[in-house]
Amino acid sequence: MVIRTIAVQSAGDMGHAVGRMFVKNGFSVISCPAGRSALTHERIRRSGIVPEPDFRALVMKADLVLSVVPPQFALATSRSFADAMRETGRRPTYVDCNAISPTTMAAVAAGIGAVGAEVVDGGIVGPPPGGPMRTKLYVSGPAAEELRAIETEEMAVVPIGDRLGQASALKMLYAAFRKGSNALYLNVLLAAHRYGLYDALDGEFGSSQADVRRQMERLIPAMPADSVRWSSEMEEIAATFRAVDLSDGFAQGAHDVYALLARTSFSAEVRETVDRRRTARETIMQILKEKDAPPTAAST
Repeated sequence: MVIRTIAVQSAGDMGHAVGRMFVKNGFSVISCPAGRSALTHERIRRSGIVPEPDFRALVMKADLVLSVVPPQFALATSRSFADAMRETGRRPTYVDCNAISPTTMAAVAAGIGAVGAEVVDGGIVGPPPGGPMRTKLYVSGPAAEELRAIETEEMAVVPIGDRLGQASALKMLYAAFRKGSNALYLNVLLAAHRYGLYDALDGEFGSSQADVRRQMERLIPAMPADSVRWSSEMEEIAATFRAVDLSDGFAQGAHDVYALLARTSFSAEVRETVDRRRTARETIMQILKEKDAPPTAAST
């Protein structure tokens, strides 16, 4: 597979960093920002990504399509690309890099495969490329090995099998551990505040779980900014466990925690605008204050 032009859809927090990395490494990168926010347009501009008017234009120019969207939009995005491939007759390889269950991945693959395009299952683990940690793109499927052509110093491409769904499952299991733990941390501290035990529990964490406490203090203020996406991700994680006849209860509980965060005013933040001076305690107090507030006319 010769890859010169990569379509990255869309240029969100992860997508624009992936696109910027590819630009830096000599690839031509395109994306369609139609209907997206001013922030997305700005991310595209500063990342060196070339904007295109629609998915047809992406399909006509791309050798490879990377879908990097919130999980609730993964299937609809794949259907839009399948329509564009059908209309144009071009069939670039389609890599679904989203946080979705193997079941959802199977639906994506069926739609893209129906128009004759190659499909690769992908799962991004780690922070956006460009930081101190190397991002990993786990891939699976018959064409997974060909994705080594896009490996960079900032992102490792790790083939883990020839079956579609394997990379999605690995992503879901890793996210269940990391983001499920984050939801548990937050729920514990919300309950501690309700019981008037925040200081006592915080002191115990500082004494016996110092590393965890530092992590909570860093993560909790920024969690509402990701809450809408992560609540949908927890639904995909629950489906991943149900598919192998294992309990999905903890994932459903984590979903409820992120759904609570998504109803707060903090959820309007994005990672660039999170107030880094806000403490975990201040975040928790405001979450509970807004949770207890009577509904307004606008919300009823």
